[in-house]
Amino acid sequence: MNRAVGKLSQHGVHKSLKKIFAVRKEWGEEPDEFIGSIKRKICFDLELPSLSSMGTFDLRSSIIPDKSGSGVVAFQIAKSITDLLWIRVGERCQELQIKIGETRLHGFPDGDILEEHEFRHVTEDMVKESLRKYVGLIKLRGDPTVVPGGEVTELPALCHEIQVRKFDPPFIGLWT
Repeated sequence: MNRAVGKLSQHGVHKSLKKIFAVRKEWGEEPDEFIGSIKRKICFDLELPSLSSMGTFDLRSSIIPDKSGSGVVAFQIAKSITDLLWIRVGERCQELQIKIGETRLHGFPDGDILEEHEFRHVTEDMVKESLRKYVGLIKLRGDPTVVPGGEVTELPALCHEIQVRKFDPPFIGLWT
């Protein structure tokens, strides 16, 4: 599936008809598994002179392609990132907790077309603003959303991955 960064106006509100596909049982996914705050761990290698680290945060609840990659089985509308918090979880490890505010996870009706929704994409600028106190590089990746059936609607990507490189030493200046 083609990777793309969502290119929308920073505060644009966009509407689209959404079609939800039933979850594929053989995929082994249950809705409860991707509801709630998304947490991933970052491990720091303190032996590196630069004390840099790379963390990848998979926001896969934003867009979940089906097994063949041909459609969308579920997605979560995120209007804003409300909180990003570093948590010390070990000697050489921290966890970045990402809370997405005012999210709505659509259920899994049998392919019904839902009503029209308004939402704001999570953009790179929004995330940079949320992470402005941290030194680093933020890169967003996402997939275009194609809604099959009838008129095809293609949307720029909802953010489903945040990649952060930190250049300052761990546990120093992270809470200032």
